[in-house]
Amino acid sequence: MEALMNVQAPLRYAARVARVDSLSPSVVRLRMHAPKSYLWSAGQHVAVASQEHGGNISYYSIATPPLSSAPGEFDLVVGGGSTVFPVGTEVGHQVWLHAAEGELPLQRLRDAKKVTMICMGTGVAPMRALVLELLKDRESVPCLTLLQGARNVEDCLFFDEFTSLLPELNYLPVISGNGPSLGEASTHLRRGRVQEHLPNLDLEQVEFCVCGSSLMVEQVTDYLLEQGVKSESVFTEGY
Repeated sequence: MEALMNVQAPLRYAARVARVDSLSPSVVRLRMHAPKSYLWSAGQHVAVASQEHGGNISYYSIATPPLSSAPGEFDLVVGGGSTVFPVGTEVGHQVWLHAAEGELPLQRLRDAKKVTMICMGTGVAPMRALVLELLKDRESVPCLTLLQGARNVEDCLFFDEFTSLLPELNYLPVISGNGPSLGEASTHLRRGRVQEHLPNLDLEQVEFCVCGSSLMVEQVTDYLLEQGVKSESVFTEGY
């Protein structure tokens, strides 16, 4: 009898940009088409490199949970400034994807009574994946809260989508700038910085996920720990 050989996953996967949508004046959503064998979990991130030029690698959180109806298809959220997607953000661009990385105890979140996600800017990407993942099973959804910070309403990524998930999702967008409100659609809108609204959160028996700038993540984490939240109940990702 021949010995079974270990089959290793490829070091990288060929993928392409299939669709580009504007999320704000400075942020786009890229619909990626990867092989159907490409696997990931909600909350993970992926390293992306150009097929044409190689070399530079950029890291992005995946903004979509795995969907049986669209294997190998997921969204990335790409901002301007210092974050540049390899070879640009046009339909048809070819890239290499590395295996998805990042450890997040999804089962612990599914089993939790309450899950609170705190993010700002493009840090909303993994939170969107987690929200959609946890809402798949409407029979056993934990009490979900999303506290999302942005400078202006137009920079509040996925605002309409998250608003449509009310009341299953306790959606709390926080705007730090002085732009106009959204009228009747903004009854759940908050003003100020994300950190200023932490005292209003329920901290009892809650699992926390925090993603955003390193400074924001550090400040939020310090606050939660000072209030007695256990470190194993706070999952973070900064950039």
